Amino acid sequence: MSEHESRARREAERRGWTIERRDLQIGALGVPCFVAPNVAGECHIWVGTASNSDELKANHDWQQGALHTANVRGLPDGRLYDRSGKELTNGVIGRVHSSLVLSIKLKGREYEDAWEALNNYVTQIYARFLGGFASRGEAVPRPYTFDVLGDQLLEAVEWRGLVAQERVAIVGLGGVGAWIADFVVKADPQEVHGWDYDCIEPKNILRMPGGLDPNVWIGRPKADWFQETYSLIHTNVHGHNVKVLPENVQEVIEKTTFAFVAVDHADDRMMVCDTLANAGIPFVVVGLSPVRKDKRVKVSMRIVTAHVGVSSWREAIPQVGQAGQDDYGSLDLPDVYSMAAGWAMQSWRKMRGQFWQEQREECLHYSASDQSLIPRGV
Repeated sequence: MSEHESRARREAERRGWTIERRDLQIGALGVPCFVAPNVAGECHIWVGTASNSDELKANHDWQQGALHTANVRGLPDGRLYDRSGKELTNGVIGRVHSSLVLSIKLKGREYEDAWEALNNYVTQIYARFLGGFASRGEAVPRPYTFDVLGDQLLEAVEWRGLVAQERVAIVGLGGVGAWIADFVVKADPQEVHGWDYDCIEPKNILRMPGGLDPNVWIGRPKADWFQETYSLIHTNVHGHNVKVLPENVQEVIEKTTFAFVAVDHADDRMMVCDTLANAGIPFVVVGLSPVRKDKRVKVSMRIVTAHVGVSSWREAIPQVGQAGQDDYGSLDLPDVYSMAAGWAMQSWRKMRGQFWQEQREECLHYSASDQSLIPRGV
């Protein structure tokens, strides 16, 4: 086994993809990549070989007679993107169905064998998936006010690095938004911004994470609670004690690369979502609908992901009637709020490539009455 083959198999075993050899080609299958802007997936990278040899050969039509080519398969529209959402165009020499043909040469010399070529293509594509510091294998300083002891293996560093440059906005710090804020702050993003103009009422003490001192916090802005509480552990937390309106929503856009929308009022929610979508910022929108029925409560919720350039989220965005709004305001359900926040967080992790994503557009609908969770495309 050559040094290049040994490296390819070692990296595949460590990072979770597989190596196969078939039909005069060798390939790395299941390499993480972005198959659309902000949509994480997997691709299969193949290079051509000679029969019973590691020699690089151009035996396939897709190679167009060039040795230094690779066929990247498993792409819905034959396109690859980096972590910022920019399409990969350098080295592209053609598209065949759901695949991309790349030509990447080494500087000053030819590839020693097909394994070296495969390694280079895998490295180039995987680096675009990781982005930033992680693509260079560097440990990104964690954004906390204290030293976090734990796993410093390269895989763990890279995994955290997938969101290390994220600037997250949570619009609405009510029952669900406060729990989202708690989870996001502890997930290693570069910055976290919380937007809410309301003050803390006695009922909020029972809805928000942790044990707030009523003597300190009742009557004070939720944005102040967010900033003062989480600045104790995170180095870049900002609370904004303003209502997000059409005239100031641009401030949210300028400070964020991803947003969670947890706004109660339907018109305000749609305005924020429209502005984010028009600005090309992906987001997750969360809505709850608790309704009293026969002295009991019927609860349903939706968690909808909105990818860049996709408008189908409009059909799935939560719509809560006045009865639902009234019941929401009178019920204290921190267990439900934290559940919705947890699923919203998982949607973010899938969109950023930390979790595996089975489908691109997603709406999670949960009904507490039968404990059913239904994921579906939107």
